[in-house]
Order: sequence, then C-alpha cells, then structure tokens
Amino acid sequence: MDDVSGSVAQSQNAGLTIHVFLQDAAAPAPADPCEHGTAVPAFSDQGATLARTGSDVTLPFAVAACFLGVGIAVLAATRRRRRDQ
Repeated sequence: MDDVSGSVAQSQNAGLTIHVFLQDAAAPAPADPCEHGTAVPAFSDQGATLARTGSDVTLPFAVAACFLGVGIAVLAATRRRRRDQ
C-alpha cells in the first residue's frame, strides 16, 4: 500500500499471488525455484466491494413501526372513550 495521507487510497484493491512449489527433501533444489511450481491467486483485484456484514433490519423495524402505530392508535381510542363517558 502506498504511503499516502488522508483518504487518498480509500476503496482501492490489491492483488496477491502465492507461488507454491513442492519438492522431495532428498532431491537437489533447482537453480531457479521460480520457474517451477504453480501460481495460486490468493486475492484478486477484480473490483470487489467490501464484504457485507451485519443483518438486514428492515423487516424488524417495519414490524416495530407497525406495533408502535397500533399502540398509539389504541391509546388514543382509549383516551377518547374515557372523555366521552
């Protein structure tokens, strides 16, 4: 990551590839191990967004709002009935 200040590099992505190479312990090591093995992409910079965390609270808030509305309506009706008597 760059040495930047503030939010200059905010929402930037990074890529990482791990090079995997296995060999027999008794076999001689190759001169250039980077020529052998397999590159495994660990992270890719495909423009992915941040992971979604938490839960969707839309339904619980809607139910709570309905209960609150019904409660206020019942309270108003009860007070109105007491005044009329």
